[in-house]
Amino acid sequence: MKRSEERYRLSADNSTDFISVYSIDGKYVYVSPISHSMLGYKSSELLNQSAFDFFHPDDMDKIKLSYKKC
Repeated sequence: MKRSEERYRLSADNSTDFISVYSIDGKYVYVSPISHSMLGYKSSELLNQSAFDFFHPDDMDKIKLSYKKC
């Protein structure tokens, strides 16, 4: 299990894709380092934040509706 986790972290840390893991309450517990070049935020700045904290307030109703469809 530990080796598998190490491989996953190596892949995620070096990926050019934005990879994140959330807690049950929707807070980031892992964010890949690419977040800095993609979003302008370091991984550490996103930890314990919700993705919803970064959406523009005018977009929230539309975003919430799209989540209800899932």
